[in-house]
Amino acid sequence: MFSKFPAAVKPFSQELINEIFAGVEREKKARPSGPWYAAFDADGTLWSFDVGETFFQYQLDHCGLKDLPPDPWEKYEDMKKNNPPWDCMWLAQINKGVPYAQLQKWAIDCFKRLPRFEYFQFQKDLIEGLRGRGVEVYVVTASVRWAMLPVVRDIYDVPEDRVLGIETHIRDGIITDEPVHPIVWGPGKAEAILKATGGVRPLLSCGNSMLDLGLLECASQARVTINSHPPGTDGYSTESRLAEQARNRGWLTHQTY
Repeated sequence: MFSKFPAAVKPFSQELINEIFAGVEREKKARPSGPWYAAFDADGTLWSFDVGETFFQYQLDHCGLKDLPPDPWEKYEDMKKNNPPWDCMWLAQINKGVPYAQLQKWAIDCFKRLPRFEYFQFQKDLIEGLRGRGVEVYVVTASVRWAMLPVVRDIYDVPEDRVLGIETHIRDGIITDEPVHPIVWGPGKAEAILKATGGVRPLLSCGNSMLDLGLLECASQARVTINSHPPGTDGYSTESRLAEQARNRGWLTHQTY
C-alpha cells in the first residue's frame, strides 16, 4: 500500500458539485439505457505532480536500464521541447526488453518509496459519486500507462482496463519499443477514450492543461477544468490558457489553491 494522503487543497464547492451531477442526470434521462462514461486526466487533475516523470527518475536510480544516453533527463527535456509526443513515448520505449512482470514490480515499488503521495480527495469523492450513479470511470493520461496502473488502482479504484495511456506493445511478456496507437497525448486522448467506449462520448471529462482540450471537447455534458499549479510553477501557463478557454465556453472550473 502507498503512503497516500489527501492534499491540503480547496475542495469543490457545493455549487459546482450540484452542477456536475445535474449534467449527469440530464444525460441519463436523455440516454436512459446507457452506457455512461466519465474521463479524467491524471497528472494535475487527480494529483498535482507528474507520476510519469517520478517513475522515470526511479528507473534511472534503481532499474539498471540499458542503452540510455549519457544524460537521460537532458534527452527527455529536449524531446519534450522539440518533439512531443515522442518524449512521452520514449519513457515507455526505454523499457524495451524488460519483462512486463518486472516492470509491474518496479511501478509498485516506486510509489511505495514515496513518503507521501498526495491526491485530490475532491476527485475521489466525485468518482465515487459517479460510480454510484452508474457511470464507468476512465483515466486518460499522457504518462506511461504502466506506471499509472498501481496508483489509480490503489487510490481511485480504477481497474486496469479503464486506464488509457502511453505504452508500447508487449510480445510474449516482453516490452517492445513499438508504439500502441492512438498515442494518448493531446488530440489522441479523445481518440483513445472514444475507441475504448465504442464511440460513446463521455458525459463528463476533466482535465487541467491545454493537452486535455480535445478530451474536454468530446464530453457530451459536463466539462471540468482544474487549476492545480499556482503562479511561478511549471504547469501554470498551460492551466491558465485552459481556464480562459473554459470561461469563454461556459465550462466548469476549479482552482485548488
